[in-house]
Amino acid sequence: MKFKLAAVVLWTPIFLLFFWPLLQGHGFYYGDYKQQFYPWSMALYGYTRHFSLPLWVSEIGCGFPLLAEGQVG
Repeated sequence: MKFKLAAVVLWTPIFLLFFWPLLQGHGFYYGDYKQQFYPWSMALYGYTRHFSLPLWVSEIGCGFPLLAEGQVG
């Protein structure tokens, strides 16, 4: 019983330190996700919804080979 209490007392501040931005409501829609991954995911969704592959997406920057990007999915 004492071991469990000690583990809770030890890990609670560590948990709060690392996950404090999530607890404040930032979530995962912050930083690169908002700027980069969300538009990629929406473009991928638009293409796959119409049963096509996003070989080249002209709406992102000056054009972007979205199918070749490995971090979209």
